[in-house]
Amino acid sequence: MSRSTAFTFNQLIVLGLLQHRELYGLEIVKAAAATTSPNQASVGTIYPLLKDLVRDGWLSCRKDPDTHRTYYRLTDVGRMQLSRITAKWEAIHDSLDEILGSAAMMPQAQERPSRLQ
Repeated sequence: MSRSTAFTFNQLIVLGLLQHRELYGLEIVKAAAATTSPNQASVGTIYPLLKDLVRDGWLSCRKDPDTHRTYYRLTDVGRMQLSRITAKWEAIHDSLDEILGSAAMMPQAQERPSRLQ
């Protein structure tokens, strides 16, 4: 998976996790890792992504003074981006289903006779 594709995949995961409620950073990391894999969604990938998504206006954040946790929530821009990215990934998924489904339906290639016979 290319870096750009992995980044967009992580965007989709993070935005999807936040579509119904706010979460704090480590909750997002743990949920993303459980959904994908610890290598795909590590602290080192998710926290910089959260920072970028806040900077770009896709997320807002607030700090809890008691726990010192930073909570993240989707903005209206983030909801629009989630919809856009979801549509892209659904198109990719549909294309792969079509390609792989077509490949499964193709007859097996016949073996060529050996020239040495």
